[in-house]
Amino acid sequence: MLTQREGGLGYAAGAHHPTGAPGAKVFFGNSGTEANEGALKVARKVGKDRGGGTKTEIVCFQQSFHGRSFGALSVTSTRKYQDPFVPLVPGVRVGELNQVEGLEDLINENTCAVIVEPIQGEGGINSADVEWMCKLVQRARDMGAVVIFDEIQVSDRLLFISEKIGTELWGKEREEAPMTLFASARPPRRAVK
Repeated sequence: MLTQREGGLGYAAGAHHPTGAPGAKVFFGNSGTEANEGALKVARKVGKDRGGGTKTEIVCFQQSFHGRSFGALSVTSTRKYQDPFVPLVPGVRVGELNQVEGLEDLINENTCAVIVEPIQGEGGINSADVEWMCKLVQRARDMGAVVIFDEIQVSDRLLFISEKIGTELWGKEREEAPMTLFASARPPRRAVK
């Protein structure tokens, strides 16, 4: 993982990004599960740095699928995938997509990460409402939690996402509620002009 200053991200050492995005880093992995696992590890470390040893809880949502590695499986809220491997990583709290009520209880001072799929593919096609997403991200940020946008399953279909949400490329929620971490497993080849 090299930063722009160190000559990573396709830039020469010391080059400046035209958008001026400081601190950008990229982790290249072998799979979507590995991308999510890496994001969860970063979030757990950031949580401990921000809040000490008790800031370790992770929030995920019903009908999610984040992968089959141990950490990713722990935030995949489907019993048929989890049951053969319990007990899993402790401290995972499960919420309901687009449910505003209860966000304050769900995401609290012990939450280090919130992992969400803007469009879920496991339990049908379930889209996160942009207003809900903004409230979710704001609550997470208020509590000092890292937000992970998992777009593994849908990143191959970015044109579908942009039509579904009604905005360009990765959706309006990026402008109104900027992400902290973005996990993708496939190149956005159909959306690139």
